Amino acid sequence: DFTKYKLEFGVYVQVFDGTTNTMRSHSFGAIALHHTGNAEGSYHFMSLLTGDRLIRAPDFWTTLPPTDATIARVELLAKQEKQPSLQNRNLLVEWRSNQPIDEDE
Repeated sequence: DFTKYKLEFGVYVQVFDGTTNTMRSHSFGAIALHHTGNAEGSYHFMSLLTGDRLIRAPDFWTTLPPTDATIARVELLAKQEKQPSLQNRNLLVEWRSNQPIDEDE
């Protein structure tokens, strides 16, 4: 039942990272990217620890409201990757970098 596992792009989650017999944290923050397309209902996420893309099955994440620290981390990762800043906090959609979409197109 895919309707049970729908996540919107950009949703903040805590993903489960397995168990060890240590004091190491077993979950970390991530941002939902998109569904993998498999029947299991897995999603691609961006790790807020590394910026890497990872996949988790539905039983291995919990959605949470983003904190100020979460937003700051996403902004830092974007800055490190030299991503363009958002214009007036709105998403800027272009054909490619510095090539805006003409309203007549």
